[in-house]
Amino acid sequence: MLENKTLWKHDFDGECAPTGAAAWRTFSVGIFRWVPTVGGRGLKRSPVKYRIRGNASNPGPTFARAREVCRMMDEGWVSRKRSETVK
Repeated sequence: MLENKTLWKHDFDGECAPTGAAAWRTFSVGIFRWVPTVGGRGLKRSPVKYRIRGNASNPGPTFARAREVCRMMDEGWVSRKRSETVK
């Protein structure tokens, strides 16, 4: 989550990611790309390109899949889908 703040690299974040006792049954993380700001002096997030949903009581596999998808996208992988669910 916001681990790879490097120009043109993919990263993920989820505002509703579980931090303790899960309030919801599921949650999702969005995968985006770091792009330059208009002035070129910083980085900002692109719109979400891919979304991964998972079980809030066991978020580990969802975060692991998000890291894997970020790595694949950095290597040029393009998905025909816009989202997936981790079981």
